[in-house]
Amino acid sequence: MLSFTAEYAGGDFVLEEAEIAEAGWFAPDALPLLPPPPSIARRLIDWFVDTYR
Repeated sequence: MLSFTAEYAGGDFVLEEAEIAEAGWFAPDALPLLPPPPSIARRLIDWFVDTYR
C-alpha cells in the first residue's frame, strides 16, 4: 500500500466515481469518524492534523 500528500492548486473538486466512491474536504478541527491508528489512512490524517492545526 502507498500513501501520498499533495498541495491543492484550486478549482472545482470533481469525483472520479470509477476510482473512489466518496470524497470530501475537512478542516483539522472538523474531521469525521477516523480509521484506527495503525492504518496508513490514519497516519496521513494524523500528519495533516499535526501539520495544519
